[in-house]
Amino acid sequence: MGLRRILERTRLRGETTRHTALVVAANASRLTAQALYFVALARSIGPHNFSYFSSAFALAVILAPFIGCGSGSLIIRNCSRNPSLLPSYYGNAITLTGITFVIAIPVYCLIINSSIGESGWPIALSVLLCELGITKIQEITAQAFQSQTKIVTIAWNTIITSAFRLIAGATGLAFANENISAWLLLYISSAFIPCALITTLFLKRHGVKFSLFTREIGEGLKFSIGISSQGVYNDADKLIIPRYESAAIAGNYAAAYKVVDVAFSPIRALLTVTYPKFFVAGASGITSTLDLARRYLPATLGLGLLGSAGLYICAGLATVILGEGYAETSLVLKALCVIPTLRALHFLLADALTGANYQGVRSFIQVSIAALNIGLNFILIPRMGWLGAAITSVVCDVLLCITLYIAAVKLKKRDSARCIT
Repeated sequence: MGLRRILERTRLRGETTRHTALVVAANASRLTAQALYFVALARSIGPHNFSYFSSAFALAVILAPFIGCGSGSLIIRNCSRNPSLLPSYYGNAITLTGITFVIAIPVYCLIINSSIGESGWPIALSVLLCELGITKIQEITAQAFQSQTKIVTIAWNTIITSAFRLIAGATGLAFANENISAWLLLYISSAFIPCALITTLFLKRHGVKFSLFTREIGEGLKFSIGISSQGVYNDADKLIIPRYESAAIAGNYAAAYKVVDVAFSPIRALLTVTYPKFFVAGASGITSTLDLARRYLPATLGLGLLGSAGLYICAGLATVILGEGYAETSLVLKALCVIPTLRALHFLLADALTGANYQGVRSFIQVSIAALNIGLNFILIPRMGWLGAAITSVVCDVLLCITLYIAAVKLKKRDSARCIT
């Protein structure tokens, strides 16, 4: 029996390693495509228009988790345990996505109006369509495949999406130059085609049963609130800075934060592979999910430290790559370089809570940090500019690590006490 367990653990570790390597390779293609697209877009449209794009994208990141009411996360949680539910839960997710997208349109337009000028509306509406509509459907479909551990399919989805994004960036750099309309057309096309491909593949393999599970909307919203809170403390500053600083400064800060997101991508790749495993482990309680988190800690922390070091060392190259209009970006990068390491820690702890059915605790902590983030940004940005936003980001990530760790330890002790009694 002991030998069988050892062999099984070895097999699972080998499978996780292979899957992680595949996702990392796919994310490497996405990294390359994102980086080149980002450079092409930033150089072509300049920091002024780039700040509009970043503000619109930041708002989309905050609102996107509410599109579908967390139904994609419910697919992973429920269908990883019972695959026969997949067509129904996918149909539920698509139905809720359509309903909530329509509701989100006026909310998005009302909020973004204060962060962009009149010339920024074409950018804002294009981001609305892509990030809250097209990309959301693609994300939910990928989550459906993820629930069945179809890592190869997910990886190819990433590679194909990256290829179209790379084509869009190269085409825009070669022919669009400063033509915003051409860039937006390329942006929409590069989002729509990969979405259509993966959705068609899913429908052929699994089909869909359109339904509406109203009883689980509340549970799904717990996931939405938690993920949206991540968007708030990662991206609210992109909406607030343009109110107090020039569009050029806002564009520099947004460019730096985009580089930070790119540096975090390898860690996100690992978390994509491990996320469903936390739900499986969570059937045995939070002790099992924390043991799983401890097993993955060396890899995630190592990638985080590597990303942070790379940001600090290579910060001086920002102006060379992006152009003279982004002179402040290197300074912002040095101020934000610790974020990949902090994210590596608190994302892993948060997934351990979610896997053990403590999503409500996770969401409460994240909402609290998001509220603190907004408050600090409104206090510090008017006084310190982008540096105030950077300080707020780092402080909030540190507090997330601390509060999630304390919550995990307390919940583990409580569950252990229940088992004893």
